Amino acid sequence: PAVTGEFDAATEALVLRFQEEQGIELVGAVGPRTRTAIARACASGDLGATEGTAGGGSGGGVAPGAGNGATRPSIVVIMTDDQDDMGSMTVMTKTKQLLADQGVTFVNSFVEFPLCCVSRASFLTGQYAHNHGVMGNTPDEDGGYARFMATEDNTIPVWLENAGYATALIGKYLNGYGDGKVVPAAHVPPGWSEWQGLSEEFGTYNYFSFGVNRNGVLERFGPVDYQTDVLAQRAADYIGSVPIDKPLFLWLAPVSYTHLTLPTKRIV
Repeated sequence: PAVTGEFDAATEALVLRFQEEQGIELVGAVGPRTRTAIARACASGDLGATEGTAGGGSGGGVAPGAGNGATRPSIVVIMTDDQDDMGSMTVMTKTKQLLADQGVTFVNSFVEFPLCCVSRASFLTGQYAHNHGVMGNTPDEDGGYARFMATEDNTIPVWLENAGYATALIGKYLNGYGDGKVVPAAHVPPGWSEWQGLSEEFGTYNYFSFGVNRNGVLERFGPVDYQTDVLAQRAADYIGSVPIDKPLFLWLAPVSYTHLTLPTKRIV
């Protein structure tokens, strides 16, 4: 099994045993956060390989319920933009294999207002559109980021940060964010301990040559920097940077391939 890196032997044994019992292989460099989560679940009986605690004593093992993250699960949301339900998943074989086949698919779910900015506002607030007030993608539709700003201090990142979570946005925020008109391009919304938002003024919808507002500092990327790869690596780096005993909330929001022509080799 492709589990790498130095780690507590008892925890490592639980992870390996879990793979064998479940008939799966953890591919790639599985970080300590993921491996500890598996070990905790195994030790508590939520997964296979139950064998008391992982580690134990004073040797640094992980027992069920240990650390802040044990009782408050970490949350990673990967939000696609303009994702249809008309067959696009049939060609996204890696997404299906790595996520759908190993998770839960909601076949009877509904979206109250299936429009980009409106749905993002609902995701952040848990409210219907007529409550959060964002009714479209642009100001002339009573929508866009400008319409949302009055609600910004009452959103899921604010709640979770107040509860002790590390919070991060990497990718697209709301339509109109960073356009240089409503607020400065360096504006960071409240509640985010790590902010890497695509700036509309500098090419949110450009797959190359785009800009990211990183915690108030604008970073520019050139013609060889493929946006989705940059965002994915930033997300992986962020997860690895958060202390293992601190729960995290990561919202990774790449831009849809429907906006601009995508190089064919990148799709396959």
